[in-house]
Amino acid sequence: MWVYVIFAHPEKDSFCGSILSAVLEELAQAGHDVDVPDLYAENFNPALPLEEWKTYEGPVGSAIRAYVDRLKRSNGIIWIFPTWNHGLPAILKGYVHRVWKPNVAFRIDDRRCVTSINSITCNSLLWLRLLEPVG
Repeated sequence: MWVYVIFAHPEKDSFCGSILSAVLEELAQAGHDVDVPDLYAENFNPALPLEEWKTYEGPVGSAIRAYVDRLKRSNGIIWIFPTWNHGLPAILKGYVHRVWKPNVAFRIDDRRCVTSINSITCNSLLWLRLLEPVG
């Protein structure tokens, strides 16, 4: 299985980085091929440029083509990111808006949403939340 492990944390020496290391080790032991877009290390630009916005439902532009190709090649997805201010880090939110766009990740057929990524058979969202006791 080709697994796409989306990593969105600026520091590999972090709790999320430790999760990434453990996930990659397990995937390697299981014999999976892995692709890790490290959004911070790759300097992914989360801002949606005006020209890209104007053609949002149209063809994929060159700025995100490699990310779309990597996504469509995958059979499984694992998301690793912290929860900051009760949501996704801005870089990951921008990634989702720019890459998982209409006619790439989904399409609307007869008023229902249908996946456009037929290769994905496994999607895993690991959400760990550490809470400090109140009081």
